[in-house]
Amino acid sequence: NNSVMGHLFAYPLRADDALQEMAEDIRDNELQGLVDIRHIESKEIILDDGSKGWLTVSDAVNPTEKISLRLSFLTVRGYSSAITLMLFAIPNVYSSFQDDIDSLNTSLKVSAPVINGYSRDEILIIDGHSTDKTRDIDGQMGIPVYLDRG
Repeated sequence: NNSVMGHLFAYPLRADDALQEMAEDIRDNELQGLVDIRHIESKEIILDDGSKGWLTVSDAVNPTEKISLRLSFLTVRGYSSAITLMLFAIPNVYSSFQDDIDSLNTSLKVSAPVINGYSRDEILIIDGHSTDKTRDIDGQMGIPVYLDRG
């Protein structure tokens, strides 16, 4: 096949882990089941928005289909999880798309979720609070409060 495939997924964020350690653990977990694994690269990169990511690149073989693959994993710290973009292809196809892969990796942008127009890191969510209002302003802290009647 002449295409590069990708997956974007999240892992629980472990605040005490360094970005490199977290990225390499995620890579190792995702490579389970493949054989002849060879790690080519593991380095910090700066994304277009100035944030840091950790990029790892590995070669491996799918033992079932006997297909060689080159896989890259870009891991960044999200709001509440580690976000990883995995891209993979057969090695010669991966190489032919290298510039596009590099651009895609550096353009990854992760931000806090938005709730009722407020960034998740700017709003307090109170579970089970009883009120008729869906949004209020906390008088003491001056921050928006979303009241979840769930």
